[in-house]
Amino acid sequence: FGPVDAHRKPDLLHALGEILESYNLTIDRRGLLNRILQIAVGSTGADRGSLMLWDEAEGALRIEVAIGIEKELISKIRIRPGEGIAGIAFAEHKPLLLSGKADQRLYEIARERSDVESAISAPLIHGERVLGVLNLSHSLRRGAFSEEDRDFVARLAAIDAKIITRAEEYHRLLRDSARLRAQSLVRDALGESAPLHQQLSKVCQYLAEELSGGIAHVFLVDAEQGALVLRGSSTPIDRLASPYRIRPADGIHGWVSRQRKAIVLSNVTDEGCACFAVLPLVARGELIGVLSFEGMLAPGAPEILREKIAAVADALALALADALRTLQMEREATKTGAITELAARLGSAADSAQLHRSITSSAAMILEAEHAVLRLQDPATGRYQIRSYFGSAETEEQAPLLELEKALSIRALSIREPVRVVDVRADEELAKHRPDVISAMSWPLRRDGRVFGTLSLLGKVARDALTSESFSAQDQALLGRFAEHAQQALEQVGER
Repeated sequence: FGPVDAHRKPDLLHALGEILESYNLTIDRRGLLNRILQIAVGSTGADRGSLMLWDEAEGALRIEVAIGIEKELISKIRIRPGEGIAGIAFAEHKPLLLSGKADQRLYEIARERSDVESAISAPLIHGERVLGVLNLSHSLRRGAFSEEDRDFVARLAAIDAKIITRAEEYHRLLRDSARLRAQSLVRDALGESAPLHQQLSKVCQYLAEELSGGIAHVFLVDAEQGALVLRGSSTPIDRLASPYRIRPADGIHGWVSRQRKAIVLSNVTDEGCACFAVLPLVARGELIGVLSFEGMLAPGAPEILREKIAAVADALALALADALRTLQMEREATKTGAITELAARLGSAADSAQLHRSITSSAAMILEAEHAVLRLQDPATGRYQIRSYFGSAETEEQAPLLELEKALSIRALSIREPVRVVDVRADEELAKHRPDVISAMSWPLRRDGRVFGTLSLLGKVARDALTSESFSAQDQALLGRFAEHAQQALEQVGER
């Protein structure tokens, strides 16, 4: 590029108009804006330029691309309508020509520039809409631009505005198409009959392919644990291993979960752009989890890729919110129905021993616990003794497990109220017995105001990727309903 002779400028404008009609605008938006600015700077002989677009959310002009401006300043500059030369050109819808230093009394300059001797600011107008401002300047020559240059830049800005409008329309269609495809993919993946962690991993694999060999993960919020738990990944997950957890106070994932704002980190190299990002999954004001990905993007990777990833995050958040709500309602209804049916079976128990076994086995299965223990008071000694244990613990493992249950029962008996421990490992008294048990709860059994036993559940069984590893308040309420039927059945066989 270089300065354009006056007699060639009409040819340049005509050529740009023809390009506009034929160009398919398939390059990325930032590349397009850079080319527009390069043409403006090169054809006028300016040594600095910027293209500012109106940001509706901020109510200000913001630099999209620039030549000759320090990179660290670009993201900080905001110009209000009527502020400075660019602000006046935008507000009054007319180009301005400046020769010499700007008069601060006339232009209300937000940041004085001592290195600008000549400048042109032309509004980008298409129809009745002002998109932004095209700014050109020269730092050495006063009077570097003439009124003819101003008129030329004004006509150039009009063509640029049309190009930008066409590009916005095209990329809006691409974004809408990408969003629809992403939503369709998420719906299809989550609609399959496979376990949810496999469905989430399929979504992650789709993103990994879009990132040309990147890695993607989905973390879901475990509300009881207060942590993010890895539930899906584009790489294999060992389902038998302890789930990978991130606390809200830890790392970038934790920051994103607290602030509910996306973080995108990138580093451009000759080989491409190294990118790491974490996006919050928010639906109806509720944080569902976070989506993270990393990869090496090829040079010139289209900006539409960001739109695809954002679309996947939005669709995934909504789909998971619906799945969580549906699952919770279905489980509560199923468990409530099972507890109601249990009442008839408990009443038909042939003897006390059979009833005790039925109580612990049913409690463990209905409330999804690894272990269940029933303690009842011995009328002769007044001590609370184990009458039934149900679980998978081997003989040598039962001793520390029952010590944990004993400490939990004593706590419930001492306060005569239900006890629910979300994280046993965080409880110094309980963790010394069986730190591998994550959660536990105990319900005191009453009759006529007197506590005559406890029913305790140890270890929550997480059946799928949406199930917390800790007993919830809902689980505790269901245990209370179960305990009511157990109390009545125990009374019928004379234990009270």
